[in-house]
Amino acid sequence: MNSNSNHLLTARELLQPSSYYSYHIIDKIKITPLPSFICIKDTYFHQKQLHLNAMFKKKGLPSLFITLSIAESWWTYLYQIFSTTDNENTLLTNRSFHCINYFVHKFQSLKKEFYKKPNLTGFGDITDFFDRVEFQNRGVAHTHSYYWITNTI
Repeated sequence: MNSNSNHLLTARELLQPSSYYSYHIIDKIKITPLPSFICIKDTYFHQKQLHLNAMFKKKGLPSLFITLSIAESWWTYLYQIFSTTDNENTLLTNRSFHCINYFVHKFQSLKKEFYKKPNLTGFGDITDFFDRVEFQNRGVAHTHSYYWITNTI
């Protein structure tokens, strides 16, 4: 809502001219854009919290808590892909769908190629886990993960 009036802003009021392109973009001072596929309902988070609480009750506290976030400046390969696809826009915040998919792929690869190999991690076997992908205000993904493992740290 606009603080100067009691009406919702129109789509036109939420846009501003882009400094780099010939079209308008969302004015991030007036609104924080989130990709439309992100479920932000309270019931969704409440359901996940209940699931995690049930795991704590049955299994006890996890051995590991790991948080990972996007390392935008280190993703040179993704920049190369962006520079030759679609509109060739390499600004990651303008390609949030692609960045999130890339991040989730990297996260799944990390779990498959590293976490599940006890001789590399020293974790032993992962007996159970809980992963949750969340999004910061600008739509950047990060994960919170709980792992129950056979070895002690």
